[in-house]
Amino acid sequence: MTVTSYDAYVDASKTYVVKLDTGGNIGTATFTWSRDNGSTWVQTLRTTSASDTPLENGIAVKFGGSAGALNDQWSIAVTANTGWRAAYAKKVSADSIYTSTLYPEAAGGSITIQGDLNVTGAQTITGGTQYQGAQTITATSATAFLVENASGTDAFIVDTATPQVNVLTNLDVSGTLKAGDADAFQVAANGAVTSVGLNAGSGAITASGNISTTGSGTITAANGLTVTAGGATITAGGLNNNAGGITNAGAISGATTVVASSTIRSLASIGLIPEYDNATPRGDGADNFGTLSLQYGSNHNYYEWTTSEPTTQDYDIVIRYRLPDGFSSFDATTPIKLWNKVSATPGSTAVTVTMLDTAGAAVTLTGGSTLQNTSWTETTITLDATGKTFGQGGYITLIIKMSADQGKAADVGELTLKGNW
Repeated sequence: MTVTSYDAYVDASKTYVVKLDTGGNIGTATFTWSRDNGSTWVQTLRTTSASDTPLENGIAVKFGGSAGALNDQWSIAVTANTGWRAAYAKKVSADSIYTSTLYPEAAGGSITIQGDLNVTGAQTITGGTQYQGAQTITATSATAFLVENASGTDAFIVDTATPQVNVLTNLDVSGTLKAGDADAFQVAANGAVTSVGLNAGSGAITASGNISTTGSGTITAANGLTVTAGGATITAGGLNNNAGGITNAGAISGATTVVASSTIRSLASIGLIPEYDNATPRGDGADNFGTLSLQYGSNHNYYEWTTSEPTTQDYDIVIRYRLPDGFSSFDATTPIKLWNKVSATPGSTAVTVTMLDTAGAAVTLTGGSTLQNTSWTETTITLDATGKTFGQGGYITLIIKMSADQGKAADVGELTLKGNW
């Protein structure tokens, strides 16, 4: 039950009591009330309502949800007029439920509470609020303490669930802002100071934009990287010394020679054109009757496999390719590309590509099985290098199997390998 007080006041402090004389929901339940703490009762069988129902002296009550059971009662302590309007209702039972409304007497007025203020549930405060002494909010919520501006936009949030504090507008600090153990990070009027390094947990400085110095300032690293207005100086073992080389997605340019004791790698491609270097035609020992020839047409050099046998026949092109010195990995998106074509209405006529790593282990390929393109198509084949060996200077093996039905043809053209070396 909620109590509302309006402009009229009482001239002496007293306790009102509201009691249900019929239980039930709002509109069915009825109540009686007393102005002398239950000694006498003024009215009986008044219908409960979700709207304000006046009692006297500007005091009204309203009910919420299920009004209650027979003989449920509430006490209302009202203080004689002292320049405030205030009322609260206390349900007289073990559950100690309080609902209250506090009103300042006039615009610009204030409410002063001496002693503890215990509040349960969400509270909304409009206007300025001043606290003296410690304030404690006990709650587990993403918005345990929320400050909004006049337009209702969130400005400051205390999240006790994470926990964290979110400032959604500018944070203006007139003094020094400090954080971490022993004030490890400080921001003052003369700039930011950190005693243990930025992002010290990983030992790195991470920035999505530029890291800039002004004046004659320098950026110096323990491994010998110095950046000044005149350019970068690299000493003590070279750039990316732990990896033993320089890795760059763009160009390395300059007026002087780039000298490296290790390897400078870049993304590169190599193209093989039939008749492939280091390639051997091979029958697999069964169903290998047909004709393998070298052809040219439609701007392609290509192998062609045909058969006049009534059953499907196949033949392999086995390519051994030496990975370059300095090879580190195949390209993730287009490591292998192969031009290929088969006859129309191919049936079982197809091209299939398999691969062995430099240790002779089978490599899982995607996109290279049972190719049946009836016009010249450059097919992209990807590979899973997990747990496989691709040692620089070692030989990988690519096996291109061409299968043909009677009177059909399987054609294989240019082959491209792409990787970092």
